[in-house]
Amino acid sequence: EDLEPVVPEHEGHKWIINEFLEWLDGGPDPATIVWDNIKSAAMLFGGIEASRSGQTVDVAAMAAQALRRANAA
Repeated sequence: EDLEPVVPEHEGHKWIINEFLEWLDGGPDPATIVWDNIKSAAMLFGGIEASRSGQTVDVAAMAAQALRRANAA
């Protein structure tokens, strides 16, 4: 049996913006939320710092510090 492909109402940036607007109206969390993005960036910069310094890096602490800075801004 052939199935028709699902065609989303929105794609790309429009999809992300639509998810955010639905969240503002009480809907579910969007696919990308700032805390997840901060954790991803902390992993990236933690890896860079560990490579540069040859030391282990507390990535969770880096993410928490970035979140505190973002909340203070």
